[in-house]
Amino acid sequence: MDEARARRGWGALAAILGLAVLLRLLGLTAQGMWFDELWTWRQMQLAWGALLQDMIHEDVHPPLYPFLLAAWTRLWGGSDALVLRSLSALLGVLTVGVVYCLGRDLWDPRTGRWAALFLAVNVYAIFYSQEARSYSLLLLVSATTLWTWWRLRAPHRWWHAAAYVLSGAALAYTHVFGVLLLIYLAGAYGVLAWRGWSGAWRWPAWLGQHVLMGLLFVPWLPALWLQTTRVQEGFWIPKPTLGFLLDYFSSYSGSKWMAWWVLALVLWALWKRWRGPAPEVQGEREVGPLAAPLSARGLLLFWLALALFMLLVPFVVSQISQPMMHAKSAIVVLVSMALLVARGLETLPRRALVATWVVGALLGVGTLYFAHYRAHYKENWREMSGAVAAHFEPGRDLAVLYHPDFDYGFCYHYYLPAEVETRTLICAGAACEAPILALKAEVDARGIERLWLMRMRSSHDYPAALASSWEVVASQNYHNGVMDLLERRRRE
Repeated sequence: MDEARARRGWGALAAILGLAVLLRLLGLTAQGMWFDELWTWRQMQLAWGALLQDMIHEDVHPPLYPFLLAAWTRLWGGSDALVLRSLSALLGVLTVGVVYCLGRDLWDPRTGRWAALFLAVNVYAIFYSQEARSYSLLLLVSATTLWTWWRLRAPHRWWHAAAYVLSGAALAYTHVFGVLLLIYLAGAYGVLAWRGWSGAWRWPAWLGQHVLMGLLFVPWLPALWLQTTRVQEGFWIPKPTLGFLLDYFSSYSGSKWMAWWVLALVLWALWKRWRGPAPEVQGEREVGPLAAPLSARGLLLFWLALALFMLLVPFVVSQISQPMMHAKSAIVVLVSMALLVARGLETLPRRALVATWVVGALLGVGTLYFAHYRAHYKENWREMSGAVAAHFEPGRDLAVLYHPDFDYGFCYHYYLPAEVETRTLICAGAACEAPILALKAEVDARGIERLWLMRMRSSHDYPAALASSWEVVASQNYHNGVMDLLERRRRE
């Protein structure tokens, strides 16, 4: 009987992982690349040394993900959208497996499977598993750090501690919010040790592990200082309002309707523990071997406190200093959410479980379809470039890539074919007069008749100096951009 149950359990886990693979590969390249992904693509064209310099002087993130992706693109011999995003998809699937292991070790395999299933179908997790940015890696190394941290509670060998040290260092090299998670775990250890839950942990070993973790991160500290200084001079993230928790909770859940379902299960899990029998009652299976002797209530509070810490600390910092709060940076909250939802499902009566599962499945399918797979394009670089390429006539036309203060040329060049000749125009107001005169001299000398003015991310700006020599004969609006077809003005 136990063997048959174990086989069914492994079969269910395999099905969950298969579903995670399917949902992350489905429509992987359906949406065009947005600016951050195209920035990543630009970095993938650099040599290793140039990439490091670019990370230090032009980026705001640690270098682990770009270097991992650079190795990935060189392995597959290309850097198109499929190659760039497939690494995130792989990392997303691995995270589902790690969350299963975490739930199994904390409670039991069934809880692990519920947590893995929630993460496998979570729209927020899928979204960042289909984006060529570091957040899928951030979620994975956050989960592995939490898992290896919990495993240190059990009798362990040196390689268990080494796994925690390496995972924590990788977390710090992935995103600055990873350091917040490490701070939380260090503080949680102090509280647990104070409450008498030291277990297999010992202060000298614990201190040594974190000293070693810090030493591994020391080489990046000078670069981190330069990045921080640059961010303090101005950054795009706005100051969050008091309602951010509700907005973020809805985003993590996938939709407002799913947020109600998730909230109900989280509250049920907490309420069940507060009114239920004490976890020490014989025969009640509340925690797994790696969680004991922490009470079931304490275990749920640990994960709830983790989510609140990762959200409230950046919120406070953003109020008193440079805003740094963004939901995707605290994506580790999904691990806490998955485990709390899993405990809510696990403690439901059988009939209520079936009804709750059906409601959750219907809401989940609707959220996946409408909020993700039918979502609008992030940015229309691809669509605008495709429209120009379809009507561009070499020798007669010239594409002008305009922005008032930033060179977005690489975003267009990712999609534009080689035969589309481009000129970059970066100016505003009166400063545009000289470069436009030079452009006019070139097109006059070459007999260019039409200009395709492409201005993504500058849709409210137009170089007025163009009006003296050209007139707009056609215009097309795109998400976050405009494309104008200009022809020479006829002489009166």
